[in-house]
Amino acid sequence: MGAIQRISQPGALPVPADHRGRAVALFNEYSQGQLSEASVRSFFAALKSGSIRKKDGSRFRPNTVASYVAALKSAIKQSSDSIELHQKLDVLFRKATPKVEKAIDRDETLSPEELRKLEASASPKLKATLRFLGLSGLRISEALSIELSDCEIKKDRVRLSILGKGNKARKVDVPRTAFDAVREAFQSQRVLFQNHHHRARNGHYTRQRFWQLITEHSEEALGRRIHPHTLRHANATALLAAGATLKEVSVHLGHAQVSTTAAIYDENRLQFQSILELEQVFNGKATKPRRRNTKAS
Repeated sequence: MGAIQRISQPGALPVPADHRGRAVALFNEYSQGQLSEASVRSFFAALKSGSIRKKDGSRFRPNTVASYVAALKSAIKQSSDSIELHQKLDVLFRKATPKVEKAIDRDETLSPEELRKLEASASPKLKATLRFLGLSGLRISEALSIELSDCEIKKDRVRLSILGKGNKARKVDVPRTAFDAVREAFQSQRVLFQNHHHRARNGHYTRQRFWQLITEHSEEALGRRIHPHTLRHANATALLAAGATLKEVSVHLGHAQVSTTAAIYDENRLQFQSILELEQVFNGKATKPRRRNTKAS
C-alpha cells in the first residue's frame, strides 16, 4: 500500500470549504477518520455497491460517485506534498472512477423509416453496408475486419465470429439476405468488405473511409449527419423495443460489462427471431417487431 499508508492518521481528513466538502465529510464518517489506501478502496466500493446511500435511502448515481472520487482525490493531494503519494493516488483513483454512460439523444439513433430513406438513394455498396450494420449492431471496425473464414453460413442466417474490444469474442447472427447483399456488392473473396483497390491494406477498407461515406450520404438523404455508430444505436434500440432483454442485447453488442464466457453466451443468446422481425421492419413490411412474451423471473 506504500506511500498512502504513510499519511494514515487518527485525525479526520480536513474538510474543504468548497464543493469537495460533502465528499470528504462522507468519507471521514465512513472511515472513522482513518486515511489509508484500504479505507479509500473500501469507501469507493461501498459507494458503487450501494452500501453507502443518500439520506433518503436512494443510491448514489454513477456521475455523483465520479464527482466524489475527483473531490476526495483533490482533497487528499492537498493534504500532502508527497510525489510518491500523488502517483499512488493517480493509479488508485483511476481504477475507482466509474465510467459514466450518457443516454443517447434522439439524433444519435435512427428509425427504420429513416434507414429505408437512407438506403433508397444509396449506391449498391453503401446500401448493403447500411443494412448490414443496422441488422448486426457491429462496430464499423468489427464489420470491416470480418473475413469469410469467420462466417458460418446457414440456411436463413450467417453466424459471424467477432473479436471485439479488449479481444472479447462473441457470435453474432445476421440474416442471410443482408450477408449475401454485402458479399455481392463487394465481390468478397477473402474479406467480407473486400477492398479491391488497395492491396497494401490486405483487402481491408479503412474505418475512416466508411465514416466519411455514411456521414456525407446522410446529410444529403436526411439533412443531418449520422455515423456508423448511429446504426449500432438503432440496432440496440429496435431490439429492446422488440422485447429483447438488456442482457441479451449487451451480449449481442459485445459490451464490456457482460462476461464473454461460453456459459453466459449460451444462456443469453439473442433469439434470431428478433433479428428476422427487425429485418421485416427495415423492409417496411411491419410497423414494429413483435414483442416476445417473457417469463417472470
